[in-house]
Amino acid sequence: MKVRYYWDYSTFEFKMRTSKVELINYFNKNKKYAVELIDSVNRDELRVIIPQLNLINEKMKLLFFYTQQNEFLFEEVEIIPAIEHDYIRTFYEEVEISPVREILESSLLYAIDKPVECFIWERNITQILTKVLGLSASEVLHHYQDWIVYFYEQRQLARKIIRNLSDKTFKLLFPKLLVIDCKCKELIEDANLQKEFHLTSNEYLRIVNSDIDRTYFNNFLFQYETSEINSLRLQIDPNVNCKEIFV
Repeated sequence: MKVRYYWDYSTFEFKMRTSKVELINYFNKNKKYAVELIDSVNRDELRVIIPQLNLINEKMKLLFFYTQQNEFLFEEVEIIPAIEHDYIRTFYEEVEISPVREILESSLLYAIDKPVECFIWERNITQILTKVLGLSASEVLHHYQDWIVYFYEQRQLARKIIRNLSDKTFKLLFPKLLVIDCKCKELIEDANLQKEFHLTSNEYLRIVNSDIDRTYFNNFLFQYETSEINSLRLQIDPNVNCKEIFV
């Protein structure tokens, strides 16, 4: 998988989209900040860095959209004010909003600007399933033990990935974290599917674990513009095998 984010474009490449100095400077400022954040991943907490990267990503996504060659939706002088006014709104408009509070507060899909209190794989899965399924803790522990074990396995893989994250490994490893985030999200969000479709635990977990690229992109609401192909949130590893990278 070849990952290329908006901040990987050179200034020269961006100048092919616009000659306006103000927009070029805006691109360079956000590019510099993103590179600095990625450079710091091996010493600063990811839960602080990722919301900031999502913020920059959204601003640059809009900048690339508005500066498509010969296709301005605004006058050039209006582009930066429009971005600064809209980036939080457009960030949330892109994804399906989860009905589960713990997902909204923890998933990488919704992390922007403010630090994440804890990642979704660090949540108390027994407590969440108790609420989502309307069961007691003892019932969840008895009937959904396979789910809990699976969730803990995803947690351990995520922790290993984070320990190995650096500016050199970010493009390889962060797309794998997105996959784990999605699996944990689906396990919680669609917990009632097992009961609805009379699935065994193994059948349900296979559904969560399979066709992960389709499952992931189903969280997004609309057809992507060409300018969105470099988005931080939209580049995942669909065939991820996290264990292989630690052998």
